[in-house]
Amino acid sequence: MQVLRHDTTRELELRGTAAELTDLARLLVSGHGSVDLGRVDDPAPYGRCLSRLNVVQASGPIAVVCAAGSDELTIRGGSAQLTLLAANVRGFANDGDATSHLHIDHFPGHDYLDESSEPLVVALA
Repeated sequence: MQVLRHDTTRELELRGTAAELTDLARLLVSGHGSVDLGRVDDPAPYGRCLSRLNVVQASGPIAVVCAAGSDELTIRGGSAQLTLLAANVRGFANDGDATSHLHIDHFPGHDYLDESSEPLVVALA
């Protein structure tokens, strides 16, 4: 699994196999843990690869954040919200294909994302 980041736009792309995305869904439901991420030689059109993904259970809506200068992505949120995100990731892993992707972007009234959450695209590798 890889996470690519475009620092100017703050956009993120998480790429993984169906099995890796299913494992990520399990990690989200557990509410805590980390995954070392793979690297790609050329992350274009993104600027760089991140090295680690962290899941942290907290209260409230989910924030998907890569702090300035960090090479780690943190997904932090309440148990119920992490479970909703996990269901979306698991559903995409089961039903998606290599030409599709899942956008995880905040909008007013979003079920589980905090407005501070950075835009994330999930893709099958």
